Amino acid sequence: YDPVADQVIDYVGGQADLADGLLRTIGNPEDRFGEDRLRMLRAIRFSASLGFRIDPATEVAIGQHAKAIAIVSEERVGSEMRRLLVAPKAIHGLRSLVRTHLAASVFPELLAIDFESLEKRVALARDDDFRYRLAAILSLVDSPQKSLKALAKSWRLANEEVRSLSSSLRYWPPLLEFNDRPWSETQPIMIDRDFEFILDLASTIAESQAGDGQERGRASIRSVRERTSWPAEKLDPPSLLGGDDFKSMGFPAGPAYSIVLKEIRNAQLDGQILSWEEACQFANQAFQRLSKARD
Repeated sequence: YDPVADQVIDYVGGQADLADGLLRTIGNPEDRFGEDRLRMLRAIRFSASLGFRIDPATEVAIGQHAKAIAIVSEERVGSEMRRLLVAPKAIHGLRSLVRTHLAASVFPELLAIDFESLEKRVALARDDDFRYRLAAILSLVDSPQKSLKALAKSWRLANEEVRSLSSSLRYWPPLLEFNDRPWSETQPIMIDRDFEFILDLASTIAESQAGDGQERGRASIRSVRERTSWPAEKLDPPSLLGGDDFKSMGFPAGPAYSIVLKEIRNAQLDGQILSWEEACQFANQAFQRLSKARD
Protein backbone atom coordinates (compact mmCIF):
# COMPACT_ATOMS: atom_id res chain seq x y z
CA TYR A 1 0.00 0.00 0.00
CA ASP A 2 1.34 3.41 -1.02
CA PRO A 3 -0.13 5.89 1.47
CA VAL A 4 0.99 8.90 -0.60
CA ALA A 5 -0.76 7.74 -3.73
CA ASP A 6 -3.48 5.95 -1.70
CA GLN A 7 -2.93 2.92 -3.88
CA VAL A 8 -2.57 -0.84 -3.36
CA ILE A 9 0.32 -2.25 -5.36
CA ASP A 10 -0.73 -5.80 -6.28
CA TYR A 11 2.10 -7.94 -7.64
CA VAL A 12 0.16 -11.21 -7.80
CA GLY A 13 -3.32 -10.33 -9.07
CA GLY A 14 -4.82 -10.82 -5.63
CA GLN A 15 -7.39 -8.04 -5.97
CA ALA A 16 -8.79 -9.55 -9.14
CA ASP A 17 -9.07 -12.95 -7.43
CA LEU A 18 -10.81 -11.38 -4.44
CA ALA A 19 -13.32 -9.71 -6.73
CA ASP A 20 -13.84 -13.00 -8.56
CA GLY A 21 -14.10 -15.11 -5.41
CA LEU A 22 -11.12 -17.24 -6.41
CA LEU A 23 -8.61 -18.83 -4.04
CA ARG A 24 -5.15 -19.89 -5.15
CA THR A 25 -1.57 -20.12 -3.93
CA ILE A 26 0.95 -17.41 -4.73
CA GLY A 27 3.18 -18.92 -7.38
CA ASN A 28 3.53 -22.63 -8.01
CA PRO A 29 1.13 -24.60 -5.74
CA GLU A 30 3.56 -27.54 -5.70
CA ASP A 31 6.18 -25.28 -4.08
CA ARG A 32 3.76 -23.71 -1.60
CA PHE A 33 2.36 -27.03 -0.43
CA GLY A 34 5.89 -28.45 -0.23
CA GLU A 35 6.81 -25.66 2.20
CA ASP A 36 3.85 -26.37 4.48
CA ARG A 37 1.53 -29.33 3.94
CA LEU A 38 -1.13 -27.81 6.18
CA ARG A 39 -1.76 -25.20 3.48
CA MET A 40 -3.74 -27.85 1.58
CA LEU A 41 -6.22 -28.17 4.42
CA ARG A 42 -6.16 -24.42 5.05
CA ALA A 43 -7.14 -23.81 1.42
CA ILE A 44 -10.24 -25.96 1.94
CA ARG A 45 -11.04 -24.12 5.16
CA PHE A 46 -10.62 -20.66 3.57
CA SER A 47 -12.86 -21.75 0.72
CA ALA A 48 -15.56 -22.91 3.18
CA SER A 49 -15.23 -19.75 5.27
CA LEU A 50 -15.30 -17.27 2.39
CA GLY A 51 -17.39 -19.18 -0.13
CA PHE A 52 -14.56 -18.87 -2.68
CA ARG A 53 -13.82 -21.30 -5.50
CA ILE A 54 -10.42 -22.98 -5.46
CA ASP A 55 -8.31 -22.42 -8.55
CA PRO A 56 -8.23 -25.66 -10.61
CA ALA A 57 -4.42 -25.87 -10.62
CA THR A 58 -4.36 -25.40 -6.85
CA GLU A 59 -7.02 -28.06 -6.33
CA VAL A 60 -5.20 -30.53 -8.59
CA ALA A 61 -2.03 -30.01 -6.57
CA ILE A 62 -3.93 -30.68 -3.33
CA GLY A 63 -5.22 -33.95 -4.75
CA GLN A 64 -1.75 -34.99 -5.85
CA HIS A 65 -0.17 -34.30 -2.46
CA ALA A 66 -3.12 -35.16 -0.19
CA LYS A 67 -1.41 -38.14 1.45
CA ALA A 68 1.38 -35.88 2.64
CA ILE A 69 -1.02 -34.22 5.10
CA ALA A 70 -0.21 -37.20 7.34
CA ILE A 71 3.11 -35.60 8.32
CA VAL A 72 1.37 -32.52 9.77
CA SER A 73 0.95 -32.48 13.54
CA GLU A 74 -2.38 -33.67 14.92
CA GLU A 75 -2.89 -30.40 16.80
CA ARG A 76 -2.63 -28.31 13.63
CA VAL A 77 -4.98 -30.58 11.68
CA GLY A 78 -7.48 -30.57 14.54
CA SER A 79 -7.39 -26.78 14.74
CA GLU A 80 -8.19 -26.42 11.03
CA MET A 81 -10.99 -28.99 11.18
CA ARG A 82 -12.61 -27.19 14.10
CA ARG A 83 -12.68 -24.00 12.04
CA LEU A 84 -13.89 -25.74 8.91
CA LEU A 85 -16.85 -27.31 10.69
CA VAL A 86 -18.21 -23.95 11.85
CA ALA A 87 -17.61 -22.22 8.51
CA PRO A 88 -20.65 -20.78 6.64
CA LYS A 89 -20.01 -23.16 3.74
CA ALA A 90 -19.01 -26.17 5.84
CA ILE A 91 -20.75 -28.63 3.50
CA HIS A 92 -18.84 -27.16 0.55
CA GLY A 93 -15.64 -27.72 2.52
CA LEU A 94 -16.54 -31.30 3.45
CA ARG A 95 -17.25 -32.11 -0.20
CA SER A 96 -13.90 -30.58 -1.13
CA LEU A 97 -12.14 -32.80 1.42
CA VAL A 98 -13.59 -35.84 -0.32
CA ARG A 99 -12.94 -34.53 -3.83
CA THR A 100 -9.27 -33.70 -3.12
CA HIS A 101 -8.67 -36.99 -1.23
CA LEU A 102 -7.75 -35.16 1.98
CA ALA A 103 -10.72 -36.78 3.74
CA ALA A 104 -9.00 -40.17 3.65
CA SER A 105 -6.37 -38.84 6.04
CA VAL A 106 -8.17 -36.19 8.12
CA PHE A 107 -11.81 -37.33 8.20
CA PRO A 108 -12.24 -40.83 6.64
CA GLU A 109 -15.81 -41.13 7.95
CA LEU A 110 -16.91 -38.76 5.19
CA LEU A 111 -16.13 -41.36 2.53
CA ALA A 112 -19.06 -43.58 3.54
CA ILE A 113 -21.66 -40.93 4.40
CA ASP A 114 -24.75 -40.05 2.38
CA PHE A 115 -24.13 -36.38 1.67
CA GLU A 116 -27.79 -35.58 1.10
CA SER A 117 -28.58 -36.57 4.69
CA LEU A 118 -25.37 -34.96 5.88
CA GLU A 119 -26.25 -31.64 4.29
CA LYS A 120 -29.62 -31.57 6.05
CA ARG A 121 -28.16 -32.25 9.47
CA VAL A 122 -25.20 -29.90 9.16
CA ALA A 123 -27.44 -27.09 7.91
CA LEU A 124 -29.67 -27.46 10.99
CA ALA A 125 -26.89 -27.87 13.56
CA ARG A 126 -25.62 -24.89 15.51
CA ASP A 127 -22.45 -23.31 14.18
CA ASP A 128 -21.13 -21.59 17.31
CA ASP A 129 -19.24 -24.71 18.45
CA PHE A 130 -17.70 -27.32 16.15
CA ARG A 131 -19.03 -30.14 18.36
CA TYR A 132 -22.63 -29.58 17.23
CA ARG A 133 -21.80 -30.18 13.59
CA LEU A 134 -19.36 -32.96 14.35
CA ALA A 135 -22.06 -34.76 16.36
CA ALA A 136 -24.51 -34.32 13.48
CA ILE A 137 -21.98 -35.86 11.09
CA LEU A 138 -21.02 -38.78 13.33
CA SER A 139 -24.70 -39.58 13.94
CA LEU A 140 -24.74 -40.81 10.33
CA VAL A 141 -21.85 -43.28 10.54
CA ASP A 142 -22.22 -46.99 11.32
CA SER A 143 -20.03 -46.97 14.45
CA PRO A 144 -20.16 -43.44 15.87
CA GLN A 145 -18.37 -44.22 19.14
CA LYS A 146 -15.54 -45.97 17.32
CA SER A 147 -15.23 -43.06 14.89
CA LEU A 148 -15.27 -40.56 17.74
CA LYS A 149 -12.46 -42.43 19.48
CA ALA A 150 -10.34 -42.27 16.31
CA LEU A 151 -11.03 -38.57 15.77
CA ALA A 152 -10.32 -37.79 19.42
CA LYS A 153 -6.81 -39.08 18.84
CA SER A 154 -6.21 -37.62 15.37
CA TRP A 155 -7.69 -34.18 16.18
CA ARG A 156 -6.50 -34.14 19.80
CA LEU A 157 -9.95 -33.49 21.23
CA ALA A 158 -10.21 -32.47 24.87
CA ASN A 159 -11.69 -34.93 27.38
CA GLU A 160 -14.73 -32.71 27.93
CA GLU A 161 -15.34 -32.53 24.18
CA VAL A 162 -15.15 -36.31 23.87
CA ARG A 163 -17.48 -36.82 26.82
CA SER A 164 -20.21 -34.52 25.50
CA LEU A 165 -19.94 -35.91 21.98
CA SER A 166 -20.05 -39.49 23.24
CA SER A 167 -23.12 -38.79 25.38
CA SER A 168 -24.98 -37.12 22.53
CA LEU A 169 -24.24 -39.98 20.12
CA ARG A 170 -25.34 -42.57 22.69
CA TYR A 171 -28.53 -40.92 23.91
CA TRP A 172 -30.14 -39.08 21.02
CA PRO A 173 -32.06 -42.19 19.79
CA PRO A 174 -34.02 -42.64 23.07
CA LEU A 175 -35.02 -38.96 23.01
CA LEU A 176 -36.47 -39.37 19.52
CA GLU A 177 -38.53 -42.27 20.90
CA PHE A 178 -39.39 -40.45 24.13
CA ASN A 179 -43.17 -40.81 23.73
CA ASP A 180 -42.84 -44.58 23.21
CA ARG A 181 -40.46 -45.35 26.08
CA PRO A 182 -40.97 -45.69 29.84
CA TRP A 183 -40.03 -42.58 31.83
CA SER A 184 -37.45 -44.65 33.71
CA GLU A 185 -35.48 -45.10 30.47
CA THR A 186 -35.35 -41.44 29.49
CA GLN A 187 -35.28 -39.69 32.87
CA PRO A 188 -31.55 -40.45 33.45
CA ILE A 189 -30.77 -38.74 30.14
CA MET A 190 -32.60 -35.61 31.22
CA ILE A 191 -30.44 -35.24 34.31
CA ASP A 192 -27.20 -36.04 32.49
CA ARG A 193 -24.63 -33.23 32.72
CA ASP A 194 -24.59 -33.06 28.89
CA PHE A 195 -28.37 -33.13 28.49
CA GLU A 196 -28.59 -29.81 26.62
CA PHE A 197 -26.02 -31.00 24.11
CA ILE A 198 -27.80 -34.35 23.72
CA LEU A 199 -31.14 -32.60 23.22
CA ASP A 200 -29.67 -30.28 20.62
CA LEU A 201 -28.45 -33.22 18.52
CA ALA A 202 -31.75 -35.07 18.91
CA SER A 203 -33.65 -31.93 17.87
CA THR A 204 -31.40 -31.47 14.83
CA ILE A 205 -31.99 -35.04 13.70
CA ALA A 206 -35.74 -34.82 14.32
CA GLU A 207 -35.95 -31.69 12.19
CA SER A 208 -33.84 -33.21 9.42
CA GLN A 209 -36.16 -36.24 9.26
CA ALA A 210 -39.42 -34.29 9.45
CA GLY A 211 -39.41 -33.52 5.75
CA ASP A 212 -39.43 -37.26 5.05
CA GLY A 213 -42.77 -37.68 6.81
CA GLN A 214 -41.25 -38.82 10.10
CA GLU A 215 -43.04 -36.59 12.60
CA ARG A 216 -42.81 -38.87 15.64
CA GLY A 217 -39.36 -37.57 16.45
CA ARG A 218 -40.57 -33.98 16.48
CA ALA A 219 -43.47 -34.90 18.76
CA SER A 220 -41.11 -36.67 21.15
CA ILE A 221 -38.77 -33.67 21.27
CA ARG A 222 -41.72 -31.42 22.13
CA SER A 223 -42.55 -33.75 25.02
CA VAL A 224 -38.96 -33.69 26.21
CA ARG A 225 -38.94 -29.90 26.21
CA GLU A 226 -42.17 -29.88 28.24
CA ARG A 227 -40.54 -32.08 30.87
CA THR A 228 -37.61 -29.66 31.19
CA SER A 229 -40.00 -27.21 32.88
CA TRP A 230 -40.75 -29.68 35.68
CA PRO A 231 -39.47 -28.71 39.15
CA ALA A 232 -36.34 -30.54 40.27
CA GLU A 233 -38.15 -32.64 42.88
CA LYS A 234 -40.47 -33.98 40.18
CA LEU A 235 -37.87 -34.38 37.46
CA ASP A 236 -35.40 -36.14 39.77
CA PRO A 237 -37.18 -37.23 42.99
CA PRO A 238 -35.12 -38.52 45.94
CA SER A 239 -34.58 -42.28 45.96
CA LEU A 240 -36.92 -44.22 48.24
CA LEU A 241 -34.25 -46.67 49.45
CA GLY A 242 -30.49 -46.95 49.65
CA GLY A 243 -27.82 -49.50 50.45
CA ASP A 244 -27.97 -48.70 54.17
CA ASP A 245 -31.66 -49.60 54.16
CA PHE A 246 -30.80 -53.00 52.66
CA LYS A 247 -28.25 -53.61 55.41
CA SER A 248 -30.76 -52.75 58.13
CA MET A 249 -33.24 -55.12 56.47
CA GLY A 250 -30.70 -57.93 56.77
CA PHE A 251 -29.75 -58.40 53.12
CA PRO A 252 -26.07 -59.37 52.67
CA ALA A 253 -23.96 -56.87 50.73
CA GLY A 254 -23.07 -57.83 47.18
CA PRO A 255 -23.79 -57.21 43.49
CA ALA A 256 -27.51 -57.69 44.12
CA TYR A 257 -27.61 -54.30 45.83
CA SER A 258 -27.06 -52.36 42.60
CA ILE A 259 -29.50 -54.57 40.69
CA VAL A 260 -32.31 -54.11 43.21
CA LEU A 261 -31.63 -50.39 43.64
CA LYS A 262 -31.94 -49.96 39.88
CA GLU A 263 -35.19 -51.92 39.80
CA ILE A 264 -36.64 -49.87 42.66
CA ARG A 265 -35.61 -46.61 41.02
CA ASN A 266 -37.23 -47.61 37.73
CA ALA A 267 -40.43 -48.67 39.47
CA GLN A 268 -40.47 -45.38 41.39
CA LEU A 269 -40.01 -43.27 38.27
CA ASP A 270 -42.68 -45.21 36.42
CA GLY A 271 -45.15 -44.70 39.27
CA GLN A 272 -45.35 -48.36 40.29
CA ILE A 273 -44.21 -47.65 43.87
CA LEU A 274 -44.84 -44.38 45.67
CA SER A 275 -43.69 -44.82 49.29
CA TRP A 276 -40.91 -46.16 51.48
CA GLU A 277 -43.15 -49.03 52.61
CA GLU A 278 -43.88 -50.06 49.02
CA ALA A 279 -40.18 -49.85 48.21
CA CYS A 280 -39.32 -52.15 51.12
CA GLN A 281 -41.90 -54.69 49.95
CA PHE A 282 -40.54 -54.45 46.42
CA ALA A 283 -36.98 -54.99 47.74
CA ASN A 284 -37.99 -58.11 49.69
CA GLN A 285 -39.57 -59.64 46.62
CA ALA A 286 -36.60 -58.69 44.43
CA PHE A 287 -33.99 -60.20 46.78
CA GLN A 288 -36.04 -63.37 47.12
CA ARG A 289 -36.26 -63.64 43.35
CA LEU A 290 -32.51 -63.15 42.92
CA SER A 291 -31.76 -65.67 45.66
CA LYS A 292 -33.92 -68.32 43.97
CA ALA A 293 -32.25 -67.56 40.62
CA ARG A 294 -28.81 -68.18 42.16
CA ASP A 295 -29.98 -71.46 43.67
